[in-house]
Amino acid sequence: MNEIVPLNRALGYDENDKLLILNCTELGMSFSTTQATYEVINKENLATASLMMPCPFSRVAIEGYRGTNVGIRLVLTSPFSYYRWEPITHLRSLLDGDGGFPKTIFDFWEHADSDEVYKECTAQIEKAIIYGFDVTHVSDHCGVLNFRPELFSIYMDIALDYKLPISLANSEFETKVGFEYRKVATNTGLVFPDFTVRADYDNNKLSSVADILPQIKPGVTECILRPSKDTPEIQSITDDKNIRMDDFNTLNDSETFKEILAQNNIKLITFDTLRQYLRNTS
Repeated sequence: MNEIVPLNRALGYDENDKLLILNCTELGMSFSTTQATYEVINKENLATASLMMPCPFSRVAIEGYRGTNVGIRLVLTSPFSYYRWEPITHLRSLLDGDGGFPKTIFDFWEHADSDEVYKECTAQIEKAIIYGFDVTHVSDHCGVLNFRPELFSIYMDIALDYKLPISLANSEFETKVGFEYRKVATNTGLVFPDFTVRADYDNNKLSSVADILPQIKPGVTECILRPSKDTPEIQSITDDKNIRMDDFNTLNDSETFKEILAQNNIKLITFDTLRQYLRNTS
């Protein structure tokens, strides 16, 4: 039986090295998030970003692109009550009664046709490529493709078609959803981070990105971030602006952030590191 080589070692690092990918996942979602994301990823190449192509400010993201690390966050739901977006393809099974994406993943799961899901996901990637993005990875918004086997196969097919690394939910969710998606992805030859972390509320207290970093384990960890400027726009869209503000402020103070990384022996990489490894070994 072939030895399963840990990803950090496969990338040329030591098995005990802690490698971190900072992924700003809402490029194009709003003007506030797009501004903040570019400010962060253009500063000393600290982070990578994921473009939400169907969202209203994806065109602003297109105009602001300067060749930095950007992947695609496949969007199939539109979760906000008053701020909505719609499929690029306008295929019927992907629409709700208002003509946009369904608001919840459960509504999406109930109505979506697999062939139309594949067409929409491909259209989002192709549109980004046409507009000049050098797509470095693929992820899915709200985990909509992670947790259903028939949709996960689409997610894998797309990653294989474009030879891109993917983002996956942690293994702790596998029991809840009823299949080992990480094992399936590994056996299919896909490349993805070992762990995923994000700042969130715990007992009504915000855990900052700075609080999370000391807990990172050896291996490759993706830290999901949603940096945003503090504007009336983002306040009108979402009720979790404090997380977004903290993500932006923490990353924007690059010297302090680099000190935290150094204190915890964490090395930054990007999804492009994984993409190059995948394409060199496939």
